[in-house]
Amino acid sequence: MPIGAFQASVNDLTRQLSAETPGTVTSGSTTTADLQLASSSVTLAATKYDANNFPFDVQPDGSLGIGDDFQGAFTLDVTVGGSSQRFDGTGSAHANQSGRQIFVQQTIGAVEVTRKVFVPRDGYFARYLEVIRNPTASPVIVGARISNNVTSNDFLPNGVIETASGGSVLNTSATSSDRWILFDADTDEYSTAFGFVFDGPGATVHASSASRVPGAPAQISYEWSNITAPAGGSVALLHFSVRQHNRSSARLSASHLMSLPPEALAGFTAADVASVANFVIPPGTASFLAPLPPINGSISGRVWDYSHTYPAANAQVEFKSRSGFFPRSHPVTADSLGRYTLTPELNDSGSSIAIPVGPFDLYTSVGTNFIQDPGTFPAGQSTLAHDVLFTNSGNLVVSQAFPTTPLFPIAPSLSIRGLSI
Repeated sequence: MPIGAFQASVNDLTRQLSAETPGTVTSGSTTTADLQLASSSVTLAATKYDANNFPFDVQPDGSLGIGDDFQGAFTLDVTVGGSSQRFDGTGSAHANQSGRQIFVQQTIGAVEVTRKVFVPRDGYFARYLEVIRNPTASPVIVGARISNNVTSNDFLPNGVIETASGGSVLNTSATSSDRWILFDADTDEYSTAFGFVFDGPGATVHASSASRVPGAPAQISYEWSNITAPAGGSVALLHFSVRQHNRSSARLSASHLMSLPPEALAGFTAADVASVANFVIPPGTASFLAPLPPINGSISGRVWDYSHTYPAANAQVEFKSRSGFFPRSHPVTADSLGRYTLTPELNDSGSSIAIPVGPFDLYTSVGTNFIQDPGTFPAGQSTLAHDVLFTNSGNLVVSQAFPTTPLFPIAPSLSIRGLSI
């Protein structure tokens, strides 16, 4: 067993019970991990939000349901022995991974199909694992097709397509590098971009076809054909859904997931690893990529005029990380003394505040005055004190050339201070 952190889990589907616990293995020691079974059943539909506050509305069949962006996305058709059937979610639904992974089961033909949908609370994607188990004594030839109806009003009917190879036409031949597809508005500004990641490099199985049909809704599909489910064993197909605030972030996320970063492998069981056919899972699920910086940063400070003398009351401060994975802006209003605080929060209500520990910009305004102020966290720290100075403001002093009088022994002057000067 590899040295380091682990997560132990068990599922009793007959009694609808599950348990999980984290632990750490140190060199030369024995670690005990107790598991207490509890009910794992869930009622679908259920909405899971990622750290960018995008909702993933998981339906009884494991698809993503009706909403602003999807209408019947990630529906699954399974082919067994040449006959295709829609996975409709007639089996029971359960949850594990602290409620972040939902799995639904159904028997189709001679095989047992389990759909696992994982939406990490601190992530930027949904992970799908389609597990096809063959309980028979002979191998079975199977296939799977994923269909997506994308309905976002941001870009219909003329959405832009981009593939992993940089072209606009999907190519799923054995020599092609097209393992993901992006769908976005004709103009990238203020629109949701979608990514669909369906294969990884070096795998023995890759998608046999993929297509996009324009319209309202637009249809995007991909499928794997002629896969062998071994006798008494399983074969699994891994794919991802990405939703981002702009095309560059969607492109970055899709290409990153294709290489299986640590966040894409979270919670994988040994059985999952052994059965995935269209990605090469690294030994021990230890990704070759470094983990992303944490998103629990905290920033506080004050907003001042250029001289660091006068606070900017009620200034509007907007945080925007330079991380392409978490590009969402988070605004806060300073108090009457110019004090502001940005505090991280991850929740299930779609109002999470992800503050990646890394470079960022603060966009601060008072009235019509605006300044962009860059910053970053010190190495190894997740808390930062950061004041904002309006270097484009100033003080104006106007001296009046009036003679002194008994009433005004000193020549009067007028001092005007303001952030808009």
